[in-house]
Amino acid sequence: MQTCTSNGISKDYIRKYDQDSPYVVGTAGNERWANGEWSYTALPKSGDPFQLKGYWSSIDTREGNDWKIKMLTWNLTPAPAK
Repeated sequence: MQTCTSNGISKDYIRKYDQDSPYVVGTAGNERWANGEWSYTALPKSGDPFQLKGYWSSIDTREGNDWKIKMLTWNLTPAPAK
């Protein structure tokens, strides 16, 4: 979990990988794709805390000893109807 504060809003950010992720793409082992869930809880100075969450996926390539994100997608899951 990563915690950060910005613009007066504290939030806890959580990113979870799918249990079978990442997946190797190709035969050289220099590309992979990964997916999972993300969420964070915002704690505004005034008002009640609220949570946002959704899903993400990425395609990464190896450059030397580092993995670089080449494409990242994410969405915001709508809150349940009241």
